[in-house]
Amino acid sequence: MQRRHCRDGRARRERLDMLVLLANLEKYPESTLIDLWNEDKAAGH
Repeated sequence: MQRRHCRDGRARRERLDMLVLLANLEKYPESTLIDLWNEDKAAGH
């Protein structure tokens, strides 16, 4: 039960992160967003 809750919470957060990235597309160069995204994935967040 706890494990499922944690996984569901992560899925929600990842969708939120994607929305934030999309919202910032106009503010930052695409390469910068890709770098940030890759760093976040590499960090395991």
